[in-house]
Amino acid sequence: MGILTKKIFRDLKANKGRSISIVLILAVSTGLYGGLLLMHINTINTFDKLEEDTALEDVRYSLNEFVNIENLTLDGIDNIKAWDSRISLLTSLRLEEGSKEIFTAPIYGVADDKLPSVNNFLLQSGDYFDTNKNNEILVITQFVSNNDLKIGDQIFLDTPFGSKELKLKGEILSPEYIYNINPISGLPDLIGLASSWLAIDEMRTNFGLPDNVVNEILVRFDSNISDDLKKQLINEIKDEIVKIAPFVSYTLVEDEGEQTMKDADIGSLDEFARVFGIIILMLALFVMYDNVSKLIASQRNYIGTMRALGGHKSVVTSHYTKMSMVLASIGVTLGVPFGIKIGEEMVVKYASILGIPAPVTDFYAEPFIESIAINLFLAFLVSFISSIAASKIDPREAMASSFVTMVFNAKPIIEKITSKIPGLNTPSMTIPIRTVFRQRRRTILTVFTYAISMLLVISSIGFMDSFNYAIDDNYANIQTYDMEAHFITPILPDDIATVLDNVDGIQKIEFFSTTMTEIDNFNKSVMIEAFPENTTLRKFNIVEGVSTGLGDDGLVMGSILADELNMTVGDDLTFFNNTFEIRGITSELLAEKIFLRLDTLQDILHHDNNVTSVYIKANDNIDFDGLKDIKNDIIDTSLPVAIIIVNEEVKDSINFMIQGLMALIAIMILIGFGTVLLLSFNTIVLEIMSREMEFINLRTLGAGRWKVFRVIAIQALLISFMGSILAIPVSYNVSIWIMKELVGDLMIIPVYIKPESYLTGIMSAVLASSVGVYAAYRRIMSIDLANAMRIRMAN
Repeated sequence: MGILTKKIFRDLKANKGRSISIVLILAVSTGLYGGLLLMHINTINTFDKLEEDTALEDVRYSLNEFVNIENLTLDGIDNIKAWDSRISLLTSLRLEEGSKEIFTAPIYGVADDKLPSVNNFLLQSGDYFDTNKNNEILVITQFVSNNDLKIGDQIFLDTPFGSKELKLKGEILSPEYIYNINPISGLPDLIGLASSWLAIDEMRTNFGLPDNVVNEILVRFDSNISDDLKKQLINEIKDEIVKIAPFVSYTLVEDEGEQTMKDADIGSLDEFARVFGIIILMLALFVMYDNVSKLIASQRNYIGTMRALGGHKSVVTSHYTKMSMVLASIGVTLGVPFGIKIGEEMVVKYASILGIPAPVTDFYAEPFIESIAINLFLAFLVSFISSIAASKIDPREAMASSFVTMVFNAKPIIEKITSKIPGLNTPSMTIPIRTVFRQRRRTILTVFTYAISMLLVISSIGFMDSFNYAIDDNYANIQTYDMEAHFITPILPDDIATVLDNVDGIQKIEFFSTTMTEIDNFNKSVMIEAFPENTTLRKFNIVEGVSTGLGDDGLVMGSILADELNMTVGDDLTFFNNTFEIRGITSELLAEKIFLRLDTLQDILHHDNNVTSVYIKANDNIDFDGLKDIKNDIIDTSLPVAIIIVNEEVKDSINFMIQGLMALIAIMILIGFGTVLLLSFNTIVLEIMSREMEFINLRTLGAGRWKVFRVIAIQALLISFMGSILAIPVSYNVSIWIMKELVGDLMIIPVYIKPESYLTGIMSAVLASSVGVYAAYRRIMSIDLANAMRIRMAN
């Protein structure tokens, strides 16, 4: 081992504080960046494995009437991996006979002798149906856990012939209901949706259906077929089905609410990894530069000796670059196991929230290769720049006393002002102000470090603030009703009003209609909602175009759908063999719908004056339990109710839906606090240590403990204050970016950061500074004055 190599390790040992700081920040940076990317990969694999295990369909055909499945064959069409059929109905369940607590239930009838070949499910507990045994039901795991049900419990199914008592046979997980999307609203409905399965023959018996009939066809294609071939196959299958059913609508699973939520979630996790990974890398860059430059600066005498003995500049540069890269290598090596654990824990946590039983936690080298490469490059860059600067020091200058006074040409303006203000012209104020504003490069670097540290905290909390604000704003100013009821068949508004007049607690109602349609040339099905022009309970956040006067040939489109289809105001859209002009773009939660005028849709569907749905506004004094009572009272009326959606339940479900992302954001907030603490401690302590002689002089002149503490604290507060000034606008703009990247494909969320959230970020920096101030103060007060002065006189 050469002399310079030995010197590297001796110097690192002699500068434990700086060395440990560099290693820690590189370990954290490598681990977080790589771990977040690993989490994203394994989350995708978790969903893919679940969908493969359960043979999720590619396309689902819904028939407008029940048809005999024996009259259909798809076996002659190539590239179909499997197909199956089932019965699908919308009804309700009760946990006790006659109970007013009613749960919306999409019920599916499937074979009792085998699992479906397409869109099956995973048994979490219990068993599949007993062959030829009636009165058994399978229910999704979310509903079972939400209501503390056990295998063998009784559940009552509402049928046209009364309530049917069934036995809970199995608790199942279906990829269709990871998020439990309401089939009508397209919104999560984790509380009131009881997706269930019956043996198909029992389904037919309970609902008075003929033998062998179905109303849904599920098709799974061969893997890796092109989009053009998929579209061709969809039309071929539709042509076959039309032979036995007069009208067919189909839905691509990729357009389903569940899949949209999943894609948005996975996309959010990817952006989450990138956004916060970049922030961590920026922090690492600043801290490494600060620490490496100070570490090299502490070696002035050695550099002078090396140069005086004939060492070339390249020797100095190479030596100190190697010293930094040794630390970088240790840091990235320690960061890999940390990152693997972070990635694994985040995937497990995320899967647990969604109820997925077997998350994939495989190791992939690619995320860590990327992370290590970036961190080593940054470490090399800052160490090389600092080493180049160190190699330019003249040997005579380098070997001179490190206590030489720094000379400045002029006072900073701030110092000139404060020196004339009584109370601010004392040494306690002058020294920190002079240090902060004369050493501009160091101050700027420190301020940026503080700002980015606070940014991590403020932007993370701001995401939570903005999400909650968007939900509250939507239901306070956009969807101002309390619930919406949808009917099995269109019905006259007067008939609805007559019945609802007898339900207590209703303040106001408004009628509207909904339907699904396939958009021509886009191979996509979307929800249409149609309103009277004078609606007051359903408003719009129009961001482009107009919201009124749509006429017979105009529509308003949700912003998410408009972005997906790459359409804007003035473009034409064709569906139902009619062409409509886009008159407005509306931005709101889950805005993937088309909005028409009510009479326009009624004419298209030949509904005359009938409507399919109604908005309901409850009396102002009614609480959540009262809303549930109104819901159940409406279901018990003579109206052909298919489903009732209560906004309070939807809000709870949306919050639950985002819990996975919120949990990760919470982790980032904790990491942000830890990073602020590490950086503040490191910055203050090492900066004060580089100015020991200044404080020795201050103590020699009679400054007591309080004055020394005050000088250090004021300097730290000045830096924290300037960092806060920079962090506030930067955090707001970064939050805009985070919102767009994390949930922009799913909903539009305006940035709203509470003042207390900014205060939390600022206080995190102040508290972290306090730790550094105390450590620096202890360091200064532990110096032996007599010995320090003797050394100075010797120099």
